[in-house]
Amino acid sequence: MQSEKKAPRITALLKVIMIISGTWRLPLGTSKFTENCYFLYSILAQVSIFLLWIGTLLNGLTAIKTYDFEKVFEGIGYAIIILLLLYKIFISQTQKIKDLIVQCESEHEKTYQEEPEEVKILVEANVQVLNVILYFSFLITLFAAFVLYWTGISIYLEYRNYNSTVEKPLTIPMWCPFDHNRYYGIAFFINFYMVVIGCNYSILVQILFFTLVTHAIIQLKSLGILAKNFHRYCEIDNSQSGCVQNESVITMLRHICFKHKSIISYVDLFNTSMQNVLLLEFLLNSLNIGFLIVRLLLPNQQFRVKIFVGIYGNVEIIRLFLTAWHANEVQFQSLALSDALYASNWYEQSEKAKKIIQIIMMRSRKPLNISVGPFFAMTLDSAISTMKAAYSYVTLITTMASKK
Repeated sequence: MQSEKKAPRITALLKVIMIISGTWRLPLGTSKFTENCYFLYSILAQVSIFLLWIGTLLNGLTAIKTYDFEKVFEGIGYAIIILLLLYKIFISQTQKIKDLIVQCESEHEKTYQEEPEEVKILVEANVQVLNVILYFSFLITLFAAFVLYWTGISIYLEYRNYNSTVEKPLTIPMWCPFDHNRYYGIAFFINFYMVVIGCNYSILVQILFFTLVTHAIIQLKSLGILAKNFHRYCEIDNSQSGCVQNESVITMLRHICFKHKSIISYVDLFNTSMQNVLLLEFLLNSLNIGFLIVRLLLPNQQFRVKIFVGIYGNVEIIRLFLTAWHANEVQFQSLALSDALYASNWYEQSEKAKKIIQIIMMRSRKPLNISVGPFFAMTLDSAISTMKAAYSYVTLITTMASKK
């Protein structure tokens, strides 16, 4: 079943995004000087995001003194978004994530080269779907980022010639250790630079999640094909004896069993690495989406700001449901394995083969899940619950604002 044709790269776009964002911690395959320059670039970029978080948090906290609740909610809302971004940046550089990427690449290549033609077709089709999802996610995030850049630059062009007594807005409101109204050009440049770096990071973990989970989905689907047609993939010649045929079937079933065990191990490692990120996503997504809706409803917001908030809010909702769909697909495909085995000609096999089939079916009845912390599995219902929580948050804030 060997083939010289190269497998489609499942981590191609992921590697590009991680290199651009400064979070790629596997060898670049370049000179030592380039590696050192890249390391310095990654440190500078990540420190910039940390300083942006400090600035947005202090901007919200200082507004408490003046009882400006709109500014408080705005500052804390941005601080929550950036804090989650910082945690994602940290997680994406851990050893466990590096191990997952390496395992994903090696198993993907092995599956494509060693499995039957039907599996290769499946791999190619699913990688194409993954690329469509990744490019779509990247483009809508890039579009939202360009709207933000346009909003920021237009604000700067409008306010740059005003004197220092006028309150001059930044692209993302943040506290500065100097009078940003007086040194508006410097403050705007620093703020704008931090925003550009933040936009690079915003898509990072989403693409990481989609890529790694899609690998698990591909492995489960390929396992289903092997399980349903294991008797056809034993490469038995008609002249072979029944004993040899039985041994070949046993070998194939053991291959399926070990492959299933490997997938379970991969998903467990993924959950260990990402479950805390997904928990924070679940807890803060409702606040984040609610915060964006509240900003959209504020009467004194500039129209261009509302355009960005509306676009970014829709991007977050699309990401939320894409994430939930991927997680739901892992659960569905893991349960489908027992159905695939039942659809095979198991009844024609030896007692030893039937016992192995029974063991695999029993193990597959416990579904694989993408965990949200240690609490529950992520499904499409999780995304719906997040939207309900966001609605409750918007209702609470608008009620408080109306009583002010």
